[in-house]
Amino acid sequence: MFCVVPRVYDRIYAGIVSKVSSGGVLRKTLFQYAYHYKLANLEKHLPKEKAAPFLDMLVFDKIKQALGGRVRILLSGAAPLPRHVEELMRVTSCSTLSQGYGLTESCGGCFTSIGNVYPMIGTVGVPITTIEVRLGVSPRNGI
Repeated sequence: MFCVVPRVYDRIYAGIVSKVSSGGVLRKTLFQYAYHYKLANLEKHLPKEKAAPFLDMLVFDKIKQALGGRVRILLSGAAPLPRHVEELMRVTSCSTLSQGYGLTESCGGCFTSIGNVYPMIGTVGVPITTIEVRLGVSPRNGI
């Protein structure tokens, strides 16, 4: 399990983009093909294990090894995770990524996205089963 704040994911993102850019044309082309192929399969609602298993072994395994090799779950909290960073991590890490929202004084993970459900990208997800949520109107700004 890999629990970090979005700034750490930003740095990992920058490192991946830098490595891909500094590689040769063949490596860059192969990475782009693998990335877009797997992303298209994730958008078709395939689970991460079935989206592109061969390309995971061939192309994305180095990224998985850089994260420790045995990481299966990536968690993010404390701030919003930029969509482009979340997308890259979901595609290249060969792991399930979930981000959450909560308050220290109530519950750290009140809302949690379902990690292997691609349409939840860019959201903090749904309330966990033991949480009741109520939306209210703020008297100060009318929202």
